[in-house]
Formats: sequence, C-alpha cells, structure tokens
Amino acid sequence: MKIYVLLAQRKESYEGEYGPEALGAMTEYEYDINPEFLEERRNEYSRNREFSAVRIVALDIPEGEVERRLMPEATPIQARVASEE
Repeated sequence: MKIYVLLAQRKESYEGEYGPEALGAMTEYEYDINPEFLEERRNEYSRNREFSAVRIVALDIPEGEVERRLMPEATPIQARVASEE
C-alpha cells in the first residue's frame, strides 16, 4: 500500500530549530481518485513564505501492515474450569 504524505520544512533561524511537518496525507486509493488534492495543497504551502521546502512523498508500506496497526488481532485468554455449579 502506498500513502502519499505532504511534508514541509519551515524556514529556520538555526539548524534543527524545526522538524519536518506532515501537512496532509492520502492513501493510494484516494490519490488515484483525486491526485489534484495534495498537489493543490502543495502549491498553496509552497507560496507560503514560512516553508523552505514542501514535497509530496510516497511511502510504500508492506501489504496488511496498516490493517494490523489499526485492528490488532484479539489475543485469546487462556483459562481452565475451576469448578462447575
């Protein structure tokens, strides 16, 4: 699965003043339907004088990893019958 992230770096007074910022993100499915969304936001933020760099970065995530993080499997509780009524 690919996730497209709009990343930016603010202009700094000294190196390391700010870390990179994620300004938006889309899954590959959303991006296929509306790629203009992130591109328009990239153009908008690029015109903003607060940022020295604004880029769309595609992250390739192993299949199923997002689902595993969002919906972890339930772990069964081991138990034995102590007594019956």
